[in-house]
Amino acid sequence: MKTIIFYIIVFSQLLFAQEDIELNKLLSSGKYQKIIQKLKDKNAKGIELNFDECKSLGIAYKKLMNFNNSIIFFVKAKELQPNNIELLSHLASSFSLSGNHLKAEETYYKILELDTNNITNRISLASEQYTLKKYDEAIENYTQLLEYDSTNAYFYFQLGLCKIKLNDSKKAQTYLSKSIKLNPNNQKAISLLARLFYNEEEYDKTIKVLQNALTNNAQNIQFNNLLADSFYKMRKYNEAIIKYLYVITLGDSSHTVFQKLGMTYYYLSFTSAYKKLKTRNLKLQEGIDALLKSYEIKNNNPMTTLYLGLCYKELDDYDNSIKYLEETLNFAYPDYLDQIYSNLGYAYSEKNQFKESIVSYKEALSFKPERKVLLYYLANVYDRYYADKSVALNYYRKFAKEAKDVDENLISYSLYRIKELTHEEDFWKKKKK
Repeated sequence: MKTIIFYIIVFSQLLFAQEDIELNKLLSSGKYQKIIQKLKDKNAKGIELNFDECKSLGIAYKKLMNFNNSIIFFVKAKELQPNNIELLSHLASSFSLSGNHLKAEETYYKILELDTNNITNRISLASEQYTLKKYDEAIENYTQLLEYDSTNAYFYFQLGLCKIKLNDSKKAQTYLSKSIKLNPNNQKAISLLARLFYNEEEYDKTIKVLQNALTNNAQNIQFNNLLADSFYKMRKYNEAIIKYLYVITLGDSSHTVFQKLGMTYYYLSFTSAYKKLKTRNLKLQEGIDALLKSYEIKNNNPMTTLYLGLCYKELDDYDNSIKYLEETLNFAYPDYLDQIYSNLGYAYSEKNQFKESIVSYKEALSFKPERKVLLYYLANVYDRYYADKSVALNYYRKFAKEAKDVDENLISYSLYRIKELTHEEDFWKKKKK
């Protein structure tokens, strides 16, 4: 009897082993639908699937991008072997691919509890944390990964991305510079680093990064364009013009590149090399030619019409100058004139030029009366400027009554001043009696 039981056990083990071999062959040959059908039929007969079968079914669904089903069977396999790292990696990956990044993060943490030195899964964990905007946690993991491999350009690049998200420009520059040094072909890292320097107005550093990059990829339109912009910002107008013209030959025929080219010719005409020469008019005409091309592509851009008007004015062509400057006013109104006037109002008030401040705030209000915060600014200026507080009081009341979706502190202060000024008003009325 014992012999019979022994042979039954051996036969069962051989059968399971044979089935596992068959499943592995089907997986390696990419016959995922066949695996699914085979195991679904088995399950339909009331036969419980074992660990390897659940895992294989999960992998098959995952390969076919059916992540919800893959998760179902990976979870079933996990119930049978909760600490199987290979399985947990598949499960975490499926969570991530299905968009459930919190569950993916949780599963990668579980893997690292079981195997602290699992570098692949630590990379994946850091990636999930970046996706979840947990940048500090991602930084911690990428920093740990650098302890395993201090020459890995990818880790430095990811640290740079995290620092950008945390608005730590200086640290981002450091990490991206290290990444580029280790991998000079990372176009995205180069672009980000150059843009960081550009935004910080460190144009000489921007130029250095881009010129180094262009030695390997001379026809990169994005790099050439930003290099031209950097030359322009540094008032190296001849260099900027050469680059803008090169960008056009590379195929960028957008209105912005012609616009920037025209603006550069305009400013070049004021440099000492052209100021007293007849060739100045030639540069202005080249500027007009470029700006007119921009205008043909997009005829409602205020910057284009503004500089066309300015170029024509310098050439004493006042008819065309008036034409384009008037167009500029039409395009500008009322999109951003209120912002210009309100900023002027603030600047004047800070310099204690209250009359000019009031005029500017009223101009802003006339362009955009729905900007109720302007009522507060007017009230505040009248409050500081006039001995008679009745005008300020009226503006505070109007603001408190009409303003919505504004800073609660402004409302609170307005109500406080209304109370105070009302008491003062009542006091003077009683004095007069």
